[in-house]
Amino acid sequence: MQLIAINARSASPLGMPLTHAPKKAEQQLNGQALYNLRNRADVTLATVGRALGMTGAGWHNYEKGDRKFSADKIEKALSAIGATEHDFEAERARILQTPSGQTLGFAEAATPFIFNLHGRPDAQDSRPTRRLDLRQVLGRTIDALEVASDRVSPWAESGELVLFDRARSPRRGKGCVIELKSGGFEVLLYEKSDGSRYYVKELYPEERVVTYSVSDVRGVFPVVFRGD
Repeated sequence: MQLIAINARSASPLGMPLTHAPKKAEQQLNGQALYNLRNRADVTLATVGRALGMTGAGWHNYEKGDRKFSADKIEKALSAIGATEHDFEAERARILQTPSGQTLGFAEAATPFIFNLHGRPDAQDSRPTRRLDLRQVLGRTIDALEVASDRVSPWAESGELVLFDRARSPRRGKGCVIELKSGGFEVLLYEKSDGSRYYVKELYPEERVVTYSVSDVRGVFPVVFRGD
């Protein structure tokens, strides 16, 4: 697989920007970390909600960062998900792309991804009206990958381009990009994670589920666009 880094020099997740409201930023960080852990474990909102004495919709407000977390709520949520406090801290660090305990910051985009923006198709003047950085359209957590195998053919063919979002978690049955700690990438269909392994599906030469050890994986991200 060939990485086409839109937002970063390397193939690692981007840091999360700090905001002018540290308490709100902390809520959003905790919510995103718990959402990622729950999604990977294939646990429903309703399951976590019941463990905390609320509805799934109520818990969804916490995951969105709209509600303030208490230590007790985080502990009960982790228990319902089947995750540990270490998993939670590691996920927070992964989101922020910084080792636990270090100062958090924002990794600025480094790779130009610019194209000419032309006028309307019926305009007489065909000269570009301005230049547009594609990162402004896609967002700062998107990167692209050129597919180099037929493992998920015909869902995605060799040579096609896929865009993936480093700030989100994949959903079951949807396309995902697996980034390995060894530096490699795979484009497959996400199934689930049991905390120790990721379960994904390939379609060619036959449909089957394969697994990757969590310890060998740097990140699993959803495909948000694919095409020639």
